[in-house]
Amino acid sequence: MVNQLTDLRKFVKDIGGTIFREVPENAVSATKKTRKLLPDGTYGWEVKRPKWDAILTDLRRGEAKRVGGDRW
Repeated sequence: MVNQLTDLRKFVKDIGGTIFREVPENAVSATKKTRKLLPDGTYGWEVKRPKWDAILTDLRRGEAKRVGGDRW
């Protein structure tokens, strides 16, 4: 995790950007999901990642413009 953050910080600096917020998610997996019955009678998967939801809210509000990650 430390190397990933260091690399991302350097990348942001190199492109002249600023970091709005860092949100490390240690040991959080999208594979931890719950099967849910949907209104149309089919089933779907619900993944709970509160920190990710907060990031998406920041983007929708225009408080942040981009998201960076170790695989992007």
